[in-house]
Amino acid sequence: MGDGEIVDGRLPLLGPENRNPSATHYLLPTPSRFAFPFSFRMTSPNERPAASSPAENDPSEAIATDGAPATPDSPNFQKYTSGGPLYHWHLRQFMHRLYEMTARTAPRSVLDAGCGEGFVTRFLREQNADWDLTGVDMREAAIRYARRHAGPAGARYEEGDLYDLPFAADAFDTVVCSEVLEHLDRPDEALAELRRVARRAVVVSVPREPYFRWLNDLGRALGLSPDPGHVNFWNERSFRRFVRRHLRDPQFATKHVYQLARGRVA
Repeated sequence: MGDGEIVDGRLPLLGPENRNPSATHYLLPTPSRFAFPFSFRMTSPNERPAASSPAENDPSEAIATDGAPATPDSPNFQKYTSGGPLYHWHLRQFMHRLYEMTARTAPRSVLDAGCGEGFVTRFLREQNADWDLTGVDMREAAIRYARRHAGPAGARYEEGDLYDLPFAADAFDTVVCSEVLEHLDRPDEALAELRRVARRAVVVSVPREPYFRWLNDLGRALGLSPDPGHVNFWNERSFRRFVRRHLRDPQFATKHVYQLARGRVA
């Protein structure tokens, strides 16, 4: 399968007429130091909390008013805030593909399940200000950071377990779950729960194996990439089988070392 090829359906790219005209481009700034291009450590000053004290020159020392560190130290946070120029481009390409697949479901309300610190949620907000966006994650520190950086027209953020989401059935038109299921011991149970709270569709993405693991292993051997903590490893065939157990009429796409799917729930 070629990069970006669609299985069981066609996913045309959104043209300017289909995008929110007020959306900003998600441009991650180029780091000032060299980093392994596919490292999951990327410098992104714009994503770091602003400060009016000396801490602004050392965000790791910034402290929120509630006494919690303003910059979390999690693999997800490091993924979106460090790395090299090629990785910046690679991540933007993937996130635009995720947005396009979500937009094809024509939602009014969207849940970002496993939102972490809210990087994907904020990207979706930048692309379409009309969506009613909610992010959920089980980590208190991540939700606190996401709320602090949501912006005046940002999403709502809630603490919750992906195996037992704090929402009623059919609560959202579309549920997005990006780069989360590979970390879970019970991914089938989690995807069933995502389907429960989705009224229309579910969009998921996971690493595209074995390519993701090859690149990460190289980065780890060079001391430039951390262990991502994955417990599930789907190639394209096994990913399609997994998704078809839960979603109707699924459509699949790939982007670099990621694979995506969207499907109807009814």
